Amino acid sequence: MPDPTTVWDPNACAAAGVALLDADPDWAGWREWVDPDRLDMADGIYRGEPACFACVGAQLHYHQQVARLGDRVDRVEGDYGEFLYAIALDEEGFHYERRAWAVTHGFTIPDDLDPGTVAEEQAAWDRLTAAWQTLLAATP
Repeated sequence: MPDPTTVWDPNACAAAGVALLDADPDWAGWREWVDPDRLDMADGIYRGEPACFACVGAQLHYHQQVARLGDRVDRVEGDYGEFLYAIALDEEGFHYERRAWAVTHGFTIPDDLDPGTVAEEQAAWDRLTAAWQTLLAATP
């Protein structure tokens, strides 16, 4: 598993997230719930889109809410924070330190990657998005 304190590798981190989701029976079928064409790990913040609809976590949380609410789907939106709350549990039911855990599993970029310019930060998010899209295109 990648260590977020070393040089950040979005491909390795996304691969850890894919492996986690693939191995978790609660997320069986998750690949069908993520639209790689809509995928944006920055969640649209650089493209003027509504937040909480485009990243992996938000898309998976949205799918869970649709399954739970059925025909009341018009009231549903994905929530990255709720996704992390649901998935970032250790074996004893305690939450890991969520930020480091999310970085290690490719759900966000490290805080220390904030290089000072919006363009550079957006490029980091784009690299993470591309890593997820590549892995989603691969056969499980």
